[in-house]
Amino acid sequence: MKKNNKNQFRFVKSPPILSKSRQDIFFLQKQTYGLFSTILNSNLLIKGMLYEMKRVCGKPNCKCAKSSYRHTSWYLTKSEKGKPEVYYVKEADLSRLIKLTVEYKKFRQSRQRIVEIYREIINLINRIEKIKTMSFMGGKKNVKEANK
Repeated sequence: MKKNNKNQFRFVKSPPILSKSRQDIFFLQKQTYGLFSTILNSNLLIKGMLYEMKRVCGKPNCKCAKSSYRHTSWYLTKSEKGKPEVYYVKEADLSRLIKLTVEYKKFRQSRQRIVEIYREIINLINRIEKIKTMSFMGGKKNVKEANK
């Protein structure tokens, strides 16, 4: 604001950085829509990772003992109270568990991106506050400082 001769104030045009900050906030806000959709529309989730293990069964007459063939087993691993837990996965449950663990991964990635976006938005809001806030001590000096 500038001070007129009549002890009145008039508004000073916003600096370009203020406009850019506003645009950035709206752009970031739009990015969250799809992320919130992923989180709110997810159903069941299973925390953990699936992995395939190939092993020898130990039977002396099995083909795995006589050749390079290995039996395949699937396991779900997850951390419980800081310790890894491993669970055997039945073949019948495998396709469902793959979907549920993939959904969990998408959920966590969306959550992380939302946190990052809101951190960026808070930084932009702080920048806007800094640009818009000026201490009034009279005269034109403060107006120039505020537009820097």
